[in-house]
Amino acid sequence: QDSSILIGSQQSGSFQGLFINNLSLGRGLFKPLFDTINLPITYTFTNSFGCTDSETRAVLKVNPKPDLLLTGLLSAYCEKDAATELVINQGIGPNSKYSIFRDGQLANSATGIKYVFNPITPGKYRIVNYYVDQNQCFSEITNSTIVNPLPKIDLDTEAIIKPGDLLTVGNNVQNELEVAYLWSNGDTKSYTTIDQSGLYILVAKNNLTSCFKSDTIEIKYDKNIKEDLFNIKLYPNPTANQLFIELSSPKSDIKLFKLNGSIVPINGNTSFSTDIFGKLIIDIVFLEPGYYCLKIPDIGDFFILKI
Repeated sequence: QDSSILIGSQQSGSFQGLFINNLSLGRGLFKPLFDTINLPITYTFTNSFGCTDSETRAVLKVNPKPDLLLTGLLSAYCEKDAATELVINQGIGPNSKYSIFRDGQLANSATGIKYVFNPITPGKYRIVNYYVDQNQCFSEITNSTIVNPLPKIDLDTEAIIKPGDLLTVGNNVQNELEVAYLWSNGDTKSYTTIDQSGLYILVAKNNLTSCFKSDTIEIKYDKNIKEDLFNIKLYPNPTANQLFIELSSPKSDIKLFKLNGSIVPINGNTSFSTDIFGKLIIDIVFLEPGYYCLKIPDIGDFFILKI
């Protein structure tokens, strides 16, 4: 990094030693390529009478260039992955500078040994760290990564359906060719057609980058339509202690499911029956908070319960 022009007292001499390049008679360039100690440099001059003299001086120390190593950076990220802490293997924080380039443009900069890389925006990233040590020797290291975009899915929070109608939800215009889709009802397109209420989950995974995104939509029957059509009362919803069910006639084999399809046992029972008046009380005080699906025979999967 550093260099010196050496000048002899007599202009017709020459220099000898490691890292020496004689430029002309009496002139030399000293530019060290690696660190060392006690390096002798000799200047020799012979006059017109054939008499020779030389002088040797020593470079006591050539300091090493900082050897930089960045840890913590992955080779690839998915958009909105958790932030990661990057660390450079040197100890002087104010002498360490990060420059973050996204798609060739400077996106951020910071000073310090550590830097938190937050992969919020997709793009190709180049992370440059410049470091100057206590001897004013400097070094620079460049690392690259990519932040891949998530699949493009965006479902509404909820939608209303009437009994007997068909409702298409999702993106029914164009699939992303490299993305695989899976709905909780088994459909494998970017959209699905629904004929009953429930909580529907869409998971989309990019087969090239393995980045995936999930979203949910709750399909509801209008409360008045449900009660008029099926003469059902379900309360309170949400609930935290007991669930009251009132039907127009007795029913058995009533079941509670998690959204992944697994049945939920309560006090050892996996199915429930109303009394002769169509009434049933289910104690749900020990269930984990979340969404559940209540299935009633002859009526269908019409009710989403929140605990």
